[in-house]
Amino acid sequence: MKKFCIVSVCILAASAFGQTPFKDFLARVNRLPNPADKTAVIDSFFNNTRFPYAEADPASPTGYAAYFVYRGAANSMVSAGDFNNWNVNAPDRLQQLPGTTFWYLGKNFESTARLDYKLVVNGSMWILDPTHNKTVAGGFGPNSELAMPAYVQPEEIQLRPGIPHGRIETLTMTSQILSNSRTVKIYLPPDYDTSPRQPGVIIVHDGLEYVSLASMDRVLDYLHERKEISTPIAVFIPPVNRNPEYYQNQRDLFSRFIVEEVLPYLESHYRVSKLARQRANLGASAGGHITYYLMFKYPHVFGGGAGQSSYISSVLQSLAATAPDTAQRFYIDVGTYDLSGFPQTNRDWRNQLTGRGFKVRYAEYHEGHSWGNWRAHVDDALRFLFPPEPPTGVKQIERHPANFSLQQNLPNPWSVSLGEGTKLSFSLEAPAAVSLKVVNVLGQTMWQQQWSNLNAGKYELPLRVKLSPGIYFYRLQAVDKVLTKKMIVLP
Repeated sequence: MKKFCIVSVCILAASAFGQTPFKDFLARVNRLPNPADKTAVIDSFFNNTRFPYAEADPASPTGYAAYFVYRGAANSMVSAGDFNNWNVNAPDRLQQLPGTTFWYLGKNFESTARLDYKLVVNGSMWILDPTHNKTVAGGFGPNSELAMPAYVQPEEIQLRPGIPHGRIETLTMTSQILSNSRTVKIYLPPDYDTSPRQPGVIIVHDGLEYVSLASMDRVLDYLHERKEISTPIAVFIPPVNRNPEYYQNQRDLFSRFIVEEVLPYLESHYRVSKLARQRANLGASAGGHITYYLMFKYPHVFGGGAGQSSYISSVLQSLAATAPDTAQRFYIDVGTYDLSGFPQTNRDWRNQLTGRGFKVRYAEYHEGHSWGNWRAHVDDALRFLFPPEPPTGVKQIERHPANFSLQQNLPNPWSVSLGEGTKLSFSLEAPAAVSLKVVNVLGQTMWQQQWSNLNAGKYELPLRVKLSPGIYFYRLQAVDKVLTKKMIVLP
């Protein structure tokens, strides 16, 4: 989620250089015979322009051209980044203006693109763009950032001192299954100590990077303050042997570690929901692979998952093709400048899942395989997986735990024509997901209400629904317990 702000890429027409496009600037320098005059024009250009920048270009297939520039002595200059898979041998070489130390490269990008890059001097020296101080954190250190004019920076990753913050607890978790240990961070929502609710759980793979590089704890705080999600407990888990654990020969052991060791630890130390639809996984690249793998291997445990720029293997495709239950929810996003083949495999993955009947949220962004991309869309994944609880009309009238029971509706019989309806009451002895429905004598559902997480106590709610006169049954279900009573509807 983003808001509009001043971005680091400026359209040349808006700079102090007036309406002169970049190509005219190059032509002007080339026409000057005197090196001192060339230097003066270039000096003025540097003093009055932000870098890198873009200009509207009718000849460009995207409508915009962005320019990378460098000033200094060099034998060769290359721009390497998301747009060429960081290939120093790609044909993205800066050209040197004759008689100057000015280097430039123009490339076409969409107006909403955002890309990481570096400059490579003389084929081996990788540097941040010295003309541009906007950087973004990456897995191998900071990179320069190209943000095109219509790109919107993510506001949710910023630290906001004035809002409630969750807290992060750090612990060392030892796995008997994998025979290793790792540092795990657990985020507790801002209302964890003050609310009786049982939060959902999201397992975050490459978890420590999701905190340090994607600021996911800040994203959770932001969405919680705005009441845009039912804020979960987030478990940030790093890999010990990343590729083997995420998609190679240790993936089953790692999956058991999550389900048989991590989740039981959470349930014994924290107040958490045990409902599958309130439990999910999140990961990027290979972390997306283990996210989806866990969903298929343990559909009774995880009701949703989010993969960002995910590696999609034939193993996942086979599991999706034979999955017996299609009730799970899948979030998928990928960059159009992602790793080679990733955009198409993720499109195919979307098509396979939707074809099977799974609920899928899919998005493509003009970005690359980078934390700068993934951090900007964590909020979208969280909104999809953990939507806020809707108002239900149910009222808790006693907070003390009671036996699981269903009371007779009052009044009974009741008349549809009077328009007052009837009142349903029930009690829960423990927090649970609850379903209450009315069926006719043929077993057909005439009305239904569901709550994903009600605390122990006594509840009541009005039933005002148009029913034909006759006999009906209303049925209360909480986890594996079911109670049924009869009601009579009069004309």
